[in-house]
Amino acid sequence: MEIENFIKDLDLTPVILHKEANNGNTIIEKFEKNANEIVYAIILYTPCDRGYSIEEGDNNTKYRARQNVVFEHGYFIGNLGRKYVTAIKKDNVEVPSDLSGILYIVFDKDGAWKMKLAQEMKNAGLVFD
Repeated sequence: MEIENFIKDLDLTPVILHKEANNGNTIIEKFEKNANEIVYAIILYTPCDRGYSIEEGDNNTKYRARQNVVFEHGYFIGNLGRKYVTAIKKDNVEVPSDLSGILYIVFDKDGAWKMKLAQEMKNAGLVFD
């Protein structure tokens, strides 16, 4: 909600996919339906799940984002290009190994993430004050 409000404060119109009607569509169809409206994607990694690798065992459990979030991140990178996608990482969520080269903005309580996100969005060509 805080990210949504920040985007609105910039006089941009956020499309929050989980708030859009499903209309019987699969998640991919929902993405495709909204693809023409979306020029920039913000992916929020939150510690919603816990997991561990079989090699490391359950003594090394880590917080992870849900699998659909990782998929959605890849979808938007493929659809929009990396320049038009920013990932925000909340708390101590594990970064997926396939995306280890991607830089994340840390969602901090002081709000420094806002300036970093605004800078990324301006560098991608979005216009706002």
